[in-house]
Amino acid sequence: MTWGRAANQNQVGVSSLALIVALFVVLGLLPAITLGQSLPLGGTESETAEIPMPEVGRLQPGWWNAISGPDVDRAARVAQLKTAIDEAVLSLSVADSGDIPQRAEVAKERLDAFAEELGRAPEDTRDILVRTDGAFSLTDLFNIADEIRTREIALTDLNENLTGSKDLLAQSRSRYDADILKHRAEDEGSIGALSTSIDAIASRAGLAVLELRDARAEARQKRLEREINQFRQQLVVGRTQLSPEGFDLEVAQQELDSLAEQLAEAQTSLDVRRREVLEVDETTPEGQVRAQLIRQQLLAALIKTTRLDLTRMRQQGVILWHEGQTEEGVDPAVLQEHLEELRALLDQSEGEFNGWQRLTVSFLLDPPSDAITARARDLRNADQQARELAVNNLREIKELSSLLSQERLLDELLSRELAGTDTGWAAVWLSIRLAFDSMTDTASQWVNLTPFNIGDDPVTLGELLKVALILIATYLLSWLVRKALQRMKDRRHITQTHSLYAASRILHYLIITVGVLIGLSTLGLNFTSIALIAGALSVGIGFGLQTTVNNFVSGLILLFDRSLKVGDYVELDSGLRGTVREISVRATRINTNDNVDVVVPNSEFVSTRLVNWTMVEGFARLRVNFGVAYGTDKDLVKKVALEATERVDYTLKHIPAHEPQIRLVNFGDNSLDFQLLVWVNRSGVQRPGRARAAYMWELESGLSQAGIEIPFPQRDLHIRSNSTGSGIAMDPEPGNVIQLDSGAETGRVSD
Repeated sequence: MTWGRAANQNQVGVSSLALIVALFVVLGLLPAITLGQSLPLGGTESETAEIPMPEVGRLQPGWWNAISGPDVDRAARVAQLKTAIDEAVLSLSVADSGDIPQRAEVAKERLDAFAEELGRAPEDTRDILVRTDGAFSLTDLFNIADEIRTREIALTDLNENLTGSKDLLAQSRSRYDADILKHRAEDEGSIGALSTSIDAIASRAGLAVLELRDARAEARQKRLEREINQFRQQLVVGRTQLSPEGFDLEVAQQELDSLAEQLAEAQTSLDVRRREVLEVDETTPEGQVRAQLIRQQLLAALIKTTRLDLTRMRQQGVILWHEGQTEEGVDPAVLQEHLEELRALLDQSEGEFNGWQRLTVSFLLDPPSDAITARARDLRNADQQARELAVNNLREIKELSSLLSQERLLDELLSRELAGTDTGWAAVWLSIRLAFDSMTDTASQWVNLTPFNIGDDPVTLGELLKVALILIATYLLSWLVRKALQRMKDRRHITQTHSLYAASRILHYLIITVGVLIGLSTLGLNFTSIALIAGALSVGIGFGLQTTVNNFVSGLILLFDRSLKVGDYVELDSGLRGTVREISVRATRINTNDNVDVVVPNSEFVSTRLVNWTMVEGFARLRVNFGVAYGTDKDLVKKVALEATERVDYTLKHIPAHEPQIRLVNFGDNSLDFQLLVWVNRSGVQRPGRARAAYMWELESGLSQAGIEIPFPQRDLHIRSNSTGSGIAMDPEPGNVIQLDSGAETGRVSD
């Protein structure tokens, strides 16, 4: 019968499992069944049934796969869907159509945009051919540096566009979800169903366009990153194979003189623009527009002057480097002076470029005022001219960054040339500086690597390193605060250390929490993201972290509540006894009298009964039971016991109302039962077993010296004779008192 019941239970379990599997299979096949697809059980792809077109006015789940699936002609399907939309609109009467024709036009425009995106050529994935042989000139290296800088600028712009595109993509996806839900809520065949289906088609086509553009942008992003790495490899090879051949020193000197003349003219024009800015009157709308235009003209003059100055410095550096390759060489003093001037110009230019860019962007983002738009046409034209000039200035500023990359490359080459001319400690110091600069450049490249993204924001190794440094600094700050509190306790000899310990732990948690929040904000997480993380953590707490959070909160309760402190001697319901050594986030460490550390979860101290032997006072009363033989002088027993307590170091002495006491508590079977009540100090409280043993030891010694007998259990054995008069054979134990009924005297059994 038992085997049959088990077999029936197994059959029920197998049936339930089969039912669950069948349910999942049906749910997995439901979209395919809705679309009229048949599962391929074998054969080639041509044997699979074609995915049917969706019906306008009744969009089934998975309808977009019929338009953009991998096994369909997407351009033809888009054309068919547009035709179906036109037919559905034409089937409506004028009274029922409403704004449906306008919505249909929007949907068809989105579908056309989707088809256009599908027809775009894919990104070029071919690698750049890296030269590994032949000579490189300085012009070749400058061109390679330009290629790197141009792609870095394009990559930066692309990353910014991708960030905004991801947000727009999320909004489009939400809009489509809302449209498709509205469509499903409408009655089949109604005007509302047709209208909402057209809206859903439009929003889904727009979403598909954004998805294709994002995919193409991500492919271009990878291509730019790959090309930047390949050009950097090309630059490394070019530095090792740099050659001065083909350089005409006389032509280069003429170009340098021409650049000096152009720079002087640009400087004169710049001075004129500066005087115009000071002379303009900005108290009227006309004056404000005029001032904006002059400022942009001044910025254009500044950019031109800086570009000519950088080009002149580059040309002069090229001449100096080629002179260093000749037999005569170059004067180290002249080379050193040029390097110092070049580095000062680079530092100044980098700071100016950032300021120029911020001011120009701020001007472009500020729309024209109503006073300007309402004025005459010439005033509006002046404002438009200023904005066009600002856009051109932004473009020029980006191009100047390419000149900066060339100047840095030339600075490195000239520094190496100068290192070859120096001797002694100067050469050693310059070699060390060049090696440090090279390591700095390499570290900068590693710091800018992006191992992963958080949402749409890239996270670089530099940001991760910054977060690690913040956390380390936070932990060190917490450690210093706790050490300061500990030192204050030691210097002032504070005995009540619970408040200091609680403050130490709370400050530790607070500092670590602030450090984590600062680290997360460094990664680009705002408070909204942190709120989302907190929401996710709350779900995790509800499912799997209840015990952890319970212990953490219990630890906070123990720190604020004075029922348990570090240094207290406690006893749990489980029988565990020991001294509290540490109250941490999850658990409390208790050190037993056997010097064994036991880690107990904090929740156990809050939810169960706890005996704290040293919660308020550092001493407690100990009870020691002992017995003496009947007939012993009670006063003598009291005197001996009190003298014994005086010989024990644990006894608390000379404190009123805490003197030792002797009580007669019971008339036992074999003895008079006494109880010694003695107050013991903190050491005795923390070692109750040792204290009790010490008092028992002294009691036994004192009672023995006084001749007081400590009795042991006795029993009387009565033996009755049988009918023949002979005693019953027994094996009495030694020490028992027996009495024979046959008339023998009562006596103690001996061996």
